[in-house]
Amino acid sequence: MEARSSSASARLILHYGNQRVALDAAGNHEYTLGKEADNDLQVLRDWVSRYHVSFKVDHQYFVLVDHSTNGTFVQTEDERVTHVHRHDLRLWGDGYFSLGEPLDKASAIRFEHH
Repeated sequence: MEARSSSASARLILHYGNQRVALDAAGNHEYTLGKEADNDLQVLRDWVSRYHVSFKVDHQYFVLVDHSTNGTFVQTEDERVTHVHRHDLRLWGDGYFSLGEPLDKASAIRFEHH
């Protein structure tokens, strides 16, 4: 299921451990993930950069932008895994990503479009 442009604002929900963050396509907030406490989602793992990724909105689609040293591994609904390093990737459907290390149960951050 792809996020589509509509009159209602698109949302991307991130789940990591017991943390849940809702990203809203409306407004101008830049969402960030990384080791630093001032990120919208703090991820304390060895291979995560201080400000690892950010999310931008492009026509109601969420785009993951990697700013890290080690890159980000993204698995979309079709189960294809893409390594994103200092580049961006439009997220679609639901899936998982991992900051700085290959996906596994401990490192995976689940994303779902609403």
